Amino acid sequence: MLKKLRDRRIAKWIWIVVAVLILPAFLLWGVGSMVSSGKEGHGYAGRIFGKNITPAEFKEAYIATRTQFMIQMGDQFSKLEKYLNLKERTWDRLILLHEAQKRKIQVSDAEVRDMLEKYPFFQSKGAFDYETYAKIIQYYFNTQPRVFEEETRGGLAIAKLYDGMTKAVVVSPKDARDEYIKENEQLSVYYIAANTADFNGETTVDDARIKDYFAKNSLQFKKPDSFNLEYLGLEYPPDAQEADTAAVDKKIKDVVEQLNKDKDLAKSAKELSLEIKETGLFGLDQPIPGIGWSPEIIDTISKLSIGSFAPPIHTQKGWYIVKLKEKKDSYVPSFEEAREQVKERLIQEQSRQIAKSKIESALSQLHKAGETVKPADLDKAAKSLDLKSSSTELFKRSAYIQGLGASDKFYDAARKLDKDRISPALESEQGFYIIMVKELVPIDEEKFTKEEKDFTEALLKRKKEDSFAKFIEDLRSKARLQDWTE
Repeated sequence: MLKKLRDRRIAKWIWIVVAVLILPAFLLWGVGSMVSSGKEGHGYAGRIFGKNITPAEFKEAYIATRTQFMIQMGDQFSKLEKYLNLKERTWDRLILLHEAQKRKIQVSDAEVRDMLEKYPFFQSKGAFDYETYAKIIQYYFNTQPRVFEEETRGGLAIAKLYDGMTKAVVVSPKDARDEYIKENEQLSVYYIAANTADFNGETTVDDARIKDYFAKNSLQFKKPDSFNLEYLGLEYPPDAQEADTAAVDKKIKDVVEQLNKDKDLAKSAKELSLEIKETGLFGLDQPIPGIGWSPEIIDTISKLSIGSFAPPIHTQKGWYIVKLKEKKDSYVPSFEEAREQVKERLIQEQSRQIAKSKIESALSQLHKAGETVKPADLDKAAKSLDLKSSSTELFKRSAYIQGLGASDKFYDAARKLDKDRISPALESEQGFYIIMVKELVPIDEEKFTKEEKDFTEALLKRKKEDSFAKFIEDLRSKARLQDWTE
C-alpha cells in the first residue's frame, strides 16, 4: 500500500536513540496493564457497540496503543510502562476507531506517508531515511512496516475525529483575559468563621432521640459489602531508586514462579520466607488496612470468589498478591451496632445548625451597623458570638486557604464585593463564613500582554481536551463495553 515509501533506499544507515515526540494529548488517558485473550467460555476479548472483539483484534489494538506510548515517551517508556493502563487505553482506541469508521473518516496513503516522514527519529540529515525507519520499526517497535503504517492510519483517523469534534471550540480575547485573571489575580480577605466542629461540645443527645432518628433513617446506616483479605506485599522502600524498584520487581517474579508450583499462597510465602498478612473486614469505600487506598486492589477484590487469589497487582507502593478469605454482604445494622454512628451524626447535625445560627446572627449585627463595614466591626461581631475572626494571606482562586479550605468559593464571592462590603453567609464542609476583601492584587498587564498569545493557545487546547473528554465519556457509555479479558 505504501510501496513507494518502502522502496526508498539510502545506503548509509544511522541508528538513533528514539526521542520524545509530543503527540496530541487526547491519545493519552490513563494507567495499568494488558491481557491478550478472552475468558474461557466466551472466545472473545469483549464486546463494544454490540460487536464481539476477538483476542486477535484486541491484541492488534493493544500493540498499536503501546507503540503510541513508546513514541510519546521515548527511552522513558521502559521505566514507566508498568504504570500505564494500556488495557483501558486499548478499549478506548477500539471505541474511537469504531466511531471514526461510523463517521466514514478516511485516511489516505499520502497522509500516512506525510506523517511518517515528519517523525524526527526516522530522519537522517534532515530527511526521511528508509533504512533508519526499517531498523527502528523492527528492533525498537518489534513490528513490521505495514503493521506500523496501519497503526499510524488508525491514529490519524482518531486525530481527524478529535479535530471534527472540537472544531467548534473557540477562545475569545475576553475568555482568555477572564481565565488569566482567575489564574493569576490574588486577593486576601477578612473573615468570621463558625466552624461546625467548634460546637460539638454544646450539643447533647439522649437515647430516645438516637433511637427515633435511627428508626426513621436506618437505611442511611446500611453497611456496604465488606471483605477480609490475606495478602503478600512487596513494597518499594521510601525514596526508592531505580535499582530498588528493579529488585522488588524481580522478587515478585520469583513469588509468581513459586505460586505457580504450589498453588497455595501461604505455602509459597513460607518457601520464600515472606509474611502473609490479614486485613480484617473493611468496605470498598475505606482504605485497606495495612495497605491504604488502592483502586487497583479494590477493583480486583470484587471479582474474586472466597478462597481465590488474584495475579500480582501493581500499585505505586509496590506489588501485592491478595486472597479473598471472607466476604460479608451488605446489611442494615442493629440499633446497638449503629448507636455511636447515629449519635455522631446527630451531634454533627446539631453542631452545624448552631454554627449556621451563629453566622446568621453575626450577619444581622453587621447589617444593622450600616452599609459599609470595617475590620473592627467583624472582630466585634465575632467576639460577641464567641466566633473566630481573622484574615488570610494573599491567595489565588485555585489554592488552599489555611483555616478556610479550598479557595474557589471564597475567591468567587470576594470578587463580587465592593469595598467595605460583606458577603452573605458562605457555606463549606467545615462550616459557615462571612468575608470582606482585605486586598486585591490585579494581574500584571504588561506580563499578560507578553503571555496572551501562548496562554490563549494553551487555554484553547485545554478546552478542546475537556470537550473531547466529555465526548469520550459519552461514547464509552454508548459502547456498553463488556471486557472479558483477565
